[in-house]
Amino acid sequence: MFDLPEQLLWYNVLIQAIADSLNLENKDKYKRNDAIDATRWLLDRGKDYQTVCYRAGVNPESLHRWLWPWLHQRFPSSLKEGRIVSPGNLKRKTRS
Repeated sequence: MFDLPEQLLWYNVLIQAIADSLNLENKDKYKRNDAIDATRWLLDRGKDYQTVCYRAGVNPESLHRWLWPWLHQRFPSSLKEGRIVSPGNLKRKTRS
């Protein structure tokens, strides 16, 4: 699947960013902050994101089209209108 070891390295950078983003609602503030940084990096589609995708052999637009709905479905209360909602602004569910 990978032509060069370098391509695998960049692919793993993407995988790690996606894995980090899964801690968006983690109670550990350090993991959550890493997740916020990773999610912003993935969703903002900046120059570094584009470069990593191309070096990994991944179409950056295709990844974004798949990633945004997937993350939004997993974290609907943390991702609103294309933005990350601050944990302090999240309304906690209360039991009746």
